[in-house]
Amino acid sequence: DVTYVCTLRCYYCPTGKKQYERKPGFLDLANLKKFLEKVGKYLYIAHLFSWGEPLLHPDISEIVHLVRHYNVFTSIANLNTKNVGLLEKLCDDSLDYLAPSIDGATQDVYSQYRVGGSLDLVLSNVRYVIEYNRKKGLSNPSMEWQYLIF
Repeated sequence: DVTYVCTLRCYYCPTGKKQYERKPGFLDLANLKKFLEKVGKYLYIAHLFSWGEPLLHPDISEIVHLVRHYNVFTSIANLNTKNVGLLEKLCDDSLDYLAPSIDGATQDVYSQYRVGGSLDLVLSNVRYVIEYNRKKGLSNPSMEWQYLIF
C-alpha cells in the first residue's frame, strides 16, 4: 500500500475505521527507489492500493512513473478525488489500470459502504479520464468497475 490514509469510512476497511495497528502515513519515495533498484527488474505488477486511498499520496504520480520505469504494470483503485490535474498526470505517466470503486447505482446505495464518498464525484472522474484520454490519444489506463454487491 502506498498510504494508510483515507477520507472515507468504509465498513470493512481498517484504515477508514481507524482500526489499524500502524500510524497513518505514506510510502517513502527514497525507500521505494531502493526497493526498485534491488528487485524492480523482477517485478511484473504493482497494485498501488489496498487499505488506503492511493490518490491521497502527495507523490502518487511520481510513484507510478518510477514503477513504470521498470516496465512494471501499475494499478490503482478508488477514484474518490477532486484533483483532476492528478488524474491527467496519472494518464500522462502511463498508469496501466484503474479500478473505480463504484458500489452502487445511487448515492444512497453507494454510501452504504463508501461512507463519506460521492458517487457523482467518482462517475465524473471516470468520464473525465475517458474524455482526457480520447483528447490526448492515450490508451491507458484501462478501467474496470469495482463493485461490491449489497
